[in-house]
Amino acid sequence: MSARMLLDALSMDCRRVGLVGTADAQRLLPGRSVVRDQDVDASPPGSLDALVYHALERLPDPLGLLTRHRPKLRTGGVALASFANAGHHGHLLGLLAGEAHIEPELTRNAVVRLLLDAGYFPASWQAEVSPMAEPAWRTLQPLLAGMRLDPARARLDLEATGLLVRASPWPDAAGPDGTTPVEPMTFAVCVNDEGQLRADLLSSPCLGPGTPHEVLAFRDCRSAAEGLNAGLRRARHRRVVCLHQDVYLPRDWDRRFLARLAEAEARFGPVGVAGVYGVRREAAKVVRAGRVLDRERALLEPEPMPARVDCLDELLLAADKDAGLAFDPALGWHFYGADLCLQAQARGLACVALDAPCWHHSRSVGLPADFGPSAAAFARKWRARLPIATSCVVIEADGAMRLS
Repeated sequence: MSARMLLDALSMDCRRVGLVGTADAQRLLPGRSVVRDQDVDASPPGSLDALVYHALERLPDPLGLLTRHRPKLRTGGVALASFANAGHHGHLLGLLAGEAHIEPELTRNAVVRLLLDAGYFPASWQAEVSPMAEPAWRTLQPLLAGMRLDPARARLDLEATGLLVRASPWPDAAGPDGTTPVEPMTFAVCVNDEGQLRADLLSSPCLGPGTPHEVLAFRDCRSAAEGLNAGLRRARHRRVVCLHQDVYLPRDWDRRFLARLAEAEARFGPVGVAGVYGVRREAAKVVRAGRVLDRERALLEPEPMPARVDCLDELLLAADKDAGLAFDPALGWHFYGADLCLQAQARGLACVALDAPCWHHSRSVGLPADFGPSAAAFARKWRARLPIATSCVVIEADGAMRLS
């Protein structure tokens, strides 16, 4: 992506700009104050309206640059970065033919992880496109289906030669002091895709070499409850985080989560279930709380956190193994998180959404066929509590389901 296109994406209120990795700054940014490359490090905190990175894949230590520069942005400031896309179909077809020579490039997924680890939310994307020939596209579709990839989303990435991402820093991204000891936790996950497990959850920095945490993976489960209840029983540690295989936890996520959990316990008393995204119903209104990157969408809800909620999204649920809570196998693969939250509330325990951002890198689109039967079973079980809102649907007083 050209430097011109990158700089055209800047809004007019970005008057003082940190520019890294491109020449001719004054020509490309007339009338603006520009701080170049190594001088960005010397800028006072909060002094820049924007940070612009051209050809991110060619910069030395991009994670270090993004992390060091982030405090230089003012409140409401943005970062923009362009990069050549290693996932372009020309590279893929060249590899299959044994002829490709890929220069240093990045994929969209690699840049998402990079930005999250540096304390940013990717908010929007633009692409330079080189369309794929229809015969090649038809040939690839069975492969994509076998990988459970959504064809429309996959084609967007396959046809992008270069990508531009606009990112917003999250407040207090650094979290607690990195020297503070971390309480060991157990992470329990049901697995049906080993590649996705390795690429997402197991690539999380807090679960890498030397981690104090335990990871329990359960395969060939007939329901979410089968694996996650086994995790609760077998966990070596008091706190058990039950999550999806397609969740990526950014750098220092464990420290941030534990610090925010302590805040919630001080405010709300004993916590039965904690998560990162949840909802509660207030009359006819559904109030959402959380900050999560869901696929390519940044969900940045305005509700202050920690927030007391009725139900938490099942992408991540944390419970005390000694609290006596258990997942219900009758619910299959859906509504088991909402059910656990309602169990906790029936015991006088709080359910809370915490400010601990992560990435839900789901490949699925829409509601699967088995969602309806799980909803019906959940509605029967909690008939006396209806209506109930979850992160994606509302079960009304008569048991009818609608999107929330």
